[in-house]
Amino acid sequence: RTESPYVWWNTNKFHLPNLATLARKYLSASASSVLSEQLFSGAGQIFSDRRGSLKAKTGEMLLLLKYNLPQFSFNY
Repeated sequence: RTESPYVWWNTNKFHLPNLATLARKYLSASASSVLSEQLFSGAGQIFSDRRGSLKAKTGEMLLLLKYNLPQFSFNY
């Protein structure tokens, strides 16, 4: 096959409209990986060598707080 999936779905979207909508939704690439990179960076700061005894559940809660408290305008 040499045709790209994008071209195929664009050509056949009128024959299979519901399936084409699902294909656009689930086969498209995510817009950015910035959020996941920020999360991994934050995890790297929390799970450092200096915090070797930190339990996974506690680190998970710290990450949750780090990224969700600013949404509530919480100043810490």
